[in-house]
Amino acid sequence: MNTQLYYWERDQKGALAEVDYVIQIGDQIFPVEVKAGTTGSFKSMAQFLIEKKPPFGIRISQRSLSFHERILSVPLYLISQLPRLIASI
Repeated sequence: MNTQLYYWERDQKGALAEVDYVIQIGDQIFPVEVKAGTTGSFKSMAQFLIEKKPPFGIRISQRSLSFHERILSVPLYLISQLPRLIASI
């Protein structure tokens, strides 16, 4: 996996948004949000999905593995399996 890390920031008046990381796997980019617990807001992720139109977004947290509303939730212990998980969707 590419070891360079990127992030995304939108700095428009009244519409600030940022995504923790943007990764590339194959020829696709994916926004990644990392959350400490099982809850959190995804307004910035939603904005990225609308503007940049990636296949889906990725949430890394303590939540169980799931895919819902264009968000792949990956538990912390499965981070190393991201390329395989993405390929299976």
